Amino acid sequence: MPAERIRTCAAEYDERLPLGERWTTCVDPYIHGTSLLVCPTSTDLRRGCAMTCHLSSVPARVIPRLHQTPMLFPSAFGARSALGHPGSAVARYSGGGNVAYADGHVAVAPSGPYHLVSV
Repeated sequence: MPAERIRTCAAEYDERLPLGERWTTCVDPYIHGTSLLVCPTSTDLRRGCAMTCHLSSVPARVIPRLHQTPMLFPSAFGARSALGHPGSAVARYSGGGNVAYADGHVAVAPSGPYHLVSV
């Protein structure tokens, strides 16, 4: 759901994804609280996901394969508007981790393709 909200923000800003350092500020008005950004298996973290740093302020139209480009991924950073490389993603489930792609869909990414680090 946060991925859909990021796409909504992008639509309001000439199809540019939000500035990475403030991506949660962009989605805050659309998600009505932070519960969607907290992983139920890591409640000790203030936030459970990070945005791919290379997508900060990038126009969606220049991303060649939106459906294959990780935009949000599970992270251990725990910070507001966390940024990182998908290689720093954590596998919180035995099958991998939930990854939101730049086209807005979410799927479980197995630990192999994005080098998810098990915790």
